[in-house]
Amino acid sequence: MSLAESIHPPVDAAVPRVERQYGKSFVERWDDLIDWRVRSAGEGAFFRDRLAGIGARRVLDTATGTGFHAIDFAKAGYDVTAIDLVPSMVARARSNAAQHGAVIAAFACDWRNLADCVSGPFDALVCLGSSFPHLVDASERAVVLRTFRSILRPGGLLMLDHRNFDAIRAGHYANTARLYYGGGNVAVSAASAAGLCTFTYDFRDGARFQLRVADIPTETMRREIAVAGFGPVETYGDFRPVFDPMDVGFLIHIAQAE
Repeated sequence: MSLAESIHPPVDAAVPRVERQYGKSFVERWDDLIDWRVRSAGEGAFFRDRLAGIGARRVLDTATGTGFHAIDFAKAGYDVTAIDLVPSMVARARSNAAQHGAVIAAFACDWRNLADCVSGPFDALVCLGSSFPHLVDASERAVVLRTFRSILRPGGLLMLDHRNFDAIRAGHYANTARLYYGGGNVAVSAASAAGLCTFTYDFRDGARFQLRVADIPTETMRREIAVAGFGPVETYGDFRPVFDPMDVGFLIHIAQAE
């Protein structure tokens, strides 16, 4: 290792593997953190309307977590395949699907092996929950986005979101809890430095968890999507087409495969 690397280590060297960040105890709290009823009210039909707009039938949820969106889509009549890198998340998604009477195909899969895990083409692919920034290396993101494109049909829809890192870097972190974190028993804070953003989740009972991800500027993300083979990228802030870029918590990018 060079002197420069010892002072400023590569970004990915500072980031624990995703599986370690989402430990069993954190996964067990995830549904309480979100509160599905609050999340559903906040989103409304935002994603379902866009699926209907392209006549989608097959949907791939690439970061299903505990299954909120996969189950919502399945209950709306879509054929849903749901994957997640973390096996304990997949297990919870399956359990939640059974409780909600939804049928989804859910299994663990690494995006880097996506083509070996699922059979396309899909009509739509969603990557939500600010999951994509777990890929801290830009070259890995490029490969994964091209893979996403390859398993979509021409005209297929990509819906990808991420935290508003631009605002966080500017000191304007908008924790829009009313839309995303309705559990009421956790405080979420964010700190950005050296190309990484650390989110800290402090629960009322004293438990603390942290997630560390790439601090991806909005325009960088839009450019990476376009370069991977997608058409014009539409960007929404907290589900709104017109928004204050310093006062939204999430950016949602929507584009069709060329």
